[in-house]
Amino acid sequence: MIKLEKVTKVYSDQEGPAVDNLSMEIKDGEVCVLVGPSGCGKTTTMKMINKLEEPNSGTIYVDGKDISTVNSIQLRLDIGYVIQEIGLFPHMTIADNVATVPREKKWPADQIRHRVDELMEMVGLPPKIYRQRKPADLSGGQRQRVGVARAMASDPPILLMDEPFGAVDPITRARLQNEFLRIQEKMKKTIVFVTHDIDEAIKMGDKIAVMRRGKLVQYSSPDEILSSPANEFVSKLVGKNRSIKRLHLIKAESVLDSGISLTVKSNVPVEEVEKVIEASYIGVSMVVNGSGSLLGAISLADIREAQGIPTAGEICQPIFNTVDTGATLNDALSVMLNYGESFVAVLSTGNVFAGIITLGDLLELVKSDAA
Repeated sequence: MIKLEKVTKVYSDQEGPAVDNLSMEIKDGEVCVLVGPSGCGKTTTMKMINKLEEPNSGTIYVDGKDISTVNSIQLRLDIGYVIQEIGLFPHMTIADNVATVPREKKWPADQIRHRVDELMEMVGLPPKIYRQRKPADLSGGQRQRVGVARAMASDPPILLMDEPFGAVDPITRARLQNEFLRIQEKMKKTIVFVTHDIDEAIKMGDKIAVMRRGKLVQYSSPDEILSSPANEFVSKLVGKNRSIKRLHLIKAESVLDSGISLTVKSNVPVEEVEKVIEASYIGVSMVVNGSGSLLGAISLADIREAQGIPTAGEICQPIFNTVDTGATLNDALSVMLNYGESFVAVLSTGNVFAGIITLGDLLELVKSDAA
């Protein structure tokens, strides 16, 4: 889908090339992450793909066409672009922001409205609630979701993403990453993703292009980057604790314990809950409703404090140490550390309780990988 052949970019005010003789191919439907220190040429490379910058030499092909022969505006209308600062139009509603490119392409109004609603639902911003709001009414994470929806509005085959989640807090960032990976599983876009964060690169990429001083140092899968760094620079970039970083590559749903023995229905008497807790390896019981959605958790201390209350649903406490099934094991570890808990509850669509992952489970995986 994207091919760079011996591409070089030189700026007159810089000593060496910003991008130096770069050759690489990105397959259809692949997420390629460009990673490296500031000034390594990753953003310049991205800008050359949609002709915001012109190379001094070399050729860039998009879908088999040499882009130097393609009209710049037409090329950009067929490429989605997401940046860290998001760049939403403050005076326009969320719906109008998302509709920007379809309007430029003169789509019919009904088609635009349908597409906007579809994308807002997809990124977790129900149109009935958010359609008429302005960007100033949204949190940073919500604005970032709008930016992603806008980039995808005309269904472009290619997305360029420049530090798209860099401006939000770590927990929101992990959620946005997971949501985007979930969307990508359905959409199968070809994505070029720029980041300076090797952990994000490992989590998000099918392939990682490590760059330094404008040159491509290594172009491999995340697993290969972790197991076989090409040189000392890549090894230092990856850092120590590679076994822990490998947790980015494993989805929560692949290792969780179903936790059936830990769950009780909300209408179960407290006496039965007590027996479940005493046999529980995490010291609490999970309380679910008739549909299996998680309502909360109960400890023995909760039961003692709520004497005389007959059922689980009446005394269960909210639980915040949760991840969804699409989260990585590194996300699970981060949540455990953030909340000071030794486990996370894993939830599927509709808040349905899917199981448990414990800190012990993660340590075992890290030990076996290190061995």
